[in-house]
Amino acid sequence: MTHHLNVETHDQFEPVIQAWSDLEALAPASIYQTLRWLKPWTEHVAAEQGLTPMFVLVRDEGALPLALLPFGVRRKGGLRVAEFLGGQDSNANMGLFRPGTSFSAVDLGSILNQAAAASASRPDAFILGNQPHAWGGVPNPLRQLPHQPSPSYLHGAALAGDVAAYLASRQSSATRKKMRTKTKRLAEYGEVRFVRAMDEETGARLLSVLLAQKQERLAAMGLGGSGYSPGQRAFFAKACLTDIASGAPAIELCGLMAGERVVGTWGGGVHQGRYHGMINSYDMDPAVADNSPGELLLAQVLSELGARGLDGFDLGVGEARYKETWCERVEPLFDTLHGVTPLGRAYCLVERARRRIKRAVKQNHWLWPRIVSLRKRLAGVRPQRGAAAQGRAPEA
Repeated sequence: MTHHLNVETHDQFEPVIQAWSDLEALAPASIYQTLRWLKPWTEHVAAEQGLTPMFVLVRDEGALPLALLPFGVRRKGGLRVAEFLGGQDSNANMGLFRPGTSFSAVDLGSILNQAAAASASRPDAFILGNQPHAWGGVPNPLRQLPHQPSPSYLHGAALAGDVAAYLASRQSSATRKKMRTKTKRLAEYGEVRFVRAMDEETGARLLSVLLAQKQERLAAMGLGGSGYSPGQRAFFAKACLTDIASGAPAIELCGLMAGERVVGTWGGGVHQGRYHGMINSYDMDPAVADNSPGELLLAQVLSELGARGLDGFDLGVGEARYKETWCERVEPLFDTLHGVTPLGRAYCLVERARRRIKRAVKQNHWLWPRIVSLRKRLAGVRPQRGAAAQGRAPEA
């Protein structure tokens, strides 16, 4: 980039809404960079998690928006650390960059330094995790900065061609036969059918069941805590129910019904032809869970995505058996750790080492399952029956 860059920072949405909308319509991005997903998350969850918004808007000399970086700043001890907004709810972090605009590593480092100096939050360091190397075939500009592999991968697949054949190829004939048998067993509760929430009443019911099932599962994994916070619940309600009648909520809800009983739930969002799986759960009653309602529902969700003509899907970051079953590829992610102040640079050195250790542990197929098992035993959790636990794997 040879022209002068004007770097602005804002802690409110209003000054950046128009530029955000313009860039969102043009830039390669995931659902997690859209206003319809990130705005309710920021409004309802960010403050609870100790994050102060820091929107970095880059313009050229003619005031044309070239890039927008949605950061939040939190305190960690005596430091102030900037990170992508979205927290663990976001599975693919990146900025919005105007197509056709090139940024050098020097440009990007200067943008971060100028933003830190201009922001009221004055971050000491930028810790920018889980960034894809490219999106939609377009390289991620931030990859030019010094970086390292993220601890986990993003699991996904394309949906081009014969979707039914692809889905069939991901399970053996013996497994498909078992799934048919399990469907028949679930039918003892009533007709087994797939539903996608297209009205507020159905959406509200599925969301209520999903949150309840998810909380029960988290407790069973020893991660229950105090449950979903008021802010998280408000975010899900806004993201799942706003624009549901027009078919464009930030998070689409689907369910597997056995009669009138909701035995499985899935939530995910669509942007630029790609589905992003976000949250899922299933009925923990052993008589139901032993029949793999979550896996049965996911097969229905993916089949429906193909029928809708979507280009591909991902099932989020983290290790889980069902992701390996349905996804043909793992997409490597990277972390950028950029210190601004001497204290921030020292923190980055320690954090780089910590993340390398975390990656080594999580990618060790012998060690990681034993750590998860030990965590459950320490929490006094009994081994689960039925389908394998689904959703994001617990973080180390």
